[in-house]
Amino acid sequence: MKIIESVRKFICAQVALLFFIPALTFAQSNFYQGKTIRIIHGRNAGGSGDLRVKAMVPFLQKYIPGSPTIIHEFMPGGGGRKTANYIFASAAPDGLTIGNTGGGMVASAVLGETGVQYNLDKLIFLGDLIDRGPDVRGCVEHVLNLCGANQERVICLRGNHEQMLLELDLL
Repeated sequence: MKIIESVRKFICAQVALLFFIPALTFAQSNFYQGKTIRIIHGRNAGGSGDLRVKAMVPFLQKYIPGSPTIIHEFMPGGGGRKTANYIFASAAPDGLTIGNTGGGMVASAVLGETGVQYNLDKLIFLGDLIDRGPDVRGCVEHVLNLCGANQERVICLRGNHEQMLLELDLL
């Protein structure tokens, strides 16, 4: 009798999960529905970086719940510093703005360039932190140290440039 009761409870729990889990999952799609995501580029329109992002947009629209509208804004200047300064100080932290600055903004901060008004400790790094420059190793080491020391605030996702350097053991 206890076995039958245990099986009955187990089946009821499974049926309840089938009804409640999809409702919780689908509830997330409403956040982006009818909203616009802005991708702010730290360069002029028309270059290869712009084209790569534009090629990715259909996938973002397909896989972000709610199929938001995605627009591009261009804010060239200072090797990505102008865009990084805007993202850090002016863009609303509402999940609707993506900065596409390139690795120059990391190098500028690490090397102490003038005009840096953003704090690397409070940004999310999504790949390709570097491309070329005088202290590639220093830039990557700095960001990796930030990620290690501030795991609750700094998020890093290594890109293909960092991966190539690691595979070639150049870092």
